[in-house]
Amino acid sequence: MVGAATVNAQETTPTPTPPPAEPQAQTPGEPQTQIQGDQNLGRVDITASELPDAAKQSLETADYSSFEVSNAYKTTKANGEVEYTVKLKSGKDKKKITFDAAGNKIKEKGKDKDKG
Repeated sequence: MVGAATVNAQETTPTPTPPPAEPQAQTPGEPQTQIQGDQNLGRVDITASELPDAAKQSLETADYSSFEVSNAYKTTKANGEVEYTVKLKSGKDKKKITFDAAGNKIKEKGKDKDKG
């Protein structure tokens, strides 16, 4: 018994991939495009005084009394929703809190480096 195999080979030319765009410096108050897909339209750095009143009141509670605001920004999502994110720092401890447009806390992440 004799078998034969036929192979069709095609020549392909690889398509070069363009290099990634370099990040550009952001001017405070200037919208920043998010890289996380099309979820967010932009992010604007703000001061803590520009947060909704309910968010400011939340940050004044005992839970956060030892923390300082290290960064705050307002993000507008593609669906029009607005969120405020505040990064807090106290020594080595860090927290990141997200509020909705009304100032209600919707998410919190924390890193406690002093406890172990």
